Amino acid sequence: MTTNIPAPSGAFVGSIDRSGSRAGEEKAMVLAWNAFMANMKKDPLGQNMRGRISMWDNMGTDILRQGVFSEIKPLTNGEIEARALTPLYDNVMFAIQILDEMEGARKALVIDTDGLENYSQKWKDVAPVRAEIEKRREQGWLVIYLAKNIDAWKVAEELGIPKENAMNYRNTGAAAPHSGGLLSRFRNHVAEHPMGYALGATAALVGAYMLLRPGQSHGALGFTDSDRNNAMGVDGVSQTWQNAVADDASGFREPINHFMDLPTNLQEAYVGLPEDFDPLLGSMNEDGTQPGLLDPNEDVLDATDAESLANGEYAEAGQGESNATEDTPRQGNVSGNDREEQGADADPDPLPEESNDSVSIDADYGGGGGGGDIGGD
Repeated sequence: MTTNIPAPSGAFVGSIDRSGSRAGEEKAMVLAWNAFMANMKKDPLGQNMRGRISMWDNMGTDILRQGVFSEIKPLTNGEIEARALTPLYDNVMFAIQILDEMEGARKALVIDTDGLENYSQKWKDVAPVRAEIEKRREQGWLVIYLAKNIDAWKVAEELGIPKENAMNYRNTGAAAPHSGGLLSRFRNHVAEHPMGYALGATAALVGAYMLLRPGQSHGALGFTDSDRNNAMGVDGVSQTWQNAVADDASGFREPINHFMDLPTNLQEAYVGLPEDFDPLLGSMNEDGTQPGLLDPNEDVLDATDAESLANGEYAEAGQGESNATEDTPRQGNVSGNDREEQGADADPDPLPEESNDSVSIDADYGGGGGGGDIGGD
């Protein structure tokens, strides 16, 4: 006998590296993350998850979208802009703290990067980062690591993320037609592009995670060889994803690995930041303030919301100041003043909306979230 029951509550954080080495792939990143959001909207359980998608570098961590996936609007060209260095560890720890603060029985974190750690200021060693990830995974969190150019399996292992939940992707080529499989019903409208396929497959994994029964381990969930071939733009016959990853990793040299590698205007901008500047409070606004804290239950559904928040229209008293302490949960920020103007260059949603059917299942869902504050070192 089946029983209609409420979908389990869930929370999601997508943490996107916007370092300068990603210059030239911003439009592909927009397309790929739109593919992710479109797939989440189509999933009967995923559409009810609350998501937060942000981009980061050493000059600020900025919210792109935050809200229930069924309501979030697609990204537009110009919202993601490659910029400076890669404080990976600081931003992974920040993402964990944000997800701790978000409500939801099921919690999923996706890290999307194209390079290695090179500028964290608070968490300079991988060991505490690994410990936090392993603790959250024991609590039932799903943690996924996506990477370009580097060996995702190797870095994920260092971070405490199982290789089944790590995948490389490319920004060029075309995804091969994929065969059906366990998760194929979630992959109805994936952009036919390797990076788009990687994010579509990631949405499928998150959707499958939401379907787990109480007490059922998520350890069996992972990307398939078909996923990995498509994400690398190879057919798995004339070239395999393993060979493609090895080729990319062996030939990669981080073009922006040190402060002096940055363009002069970014060096000057960074040197000119105030002494109390905290990148986790957002990129600096033109008026010399930072966007500040944002409750993770507030909505940033589209670019207009992001711009309004960055300009202080939604801010509470004091939010524009860098007034967080080590004991203050940093809950997010948005800045859009350094982005291109939206409008004529904006792409429409590349993936169509569809209605979602209700789901009948035969068991109650239990909670797997939890967490706690992350202390400093």
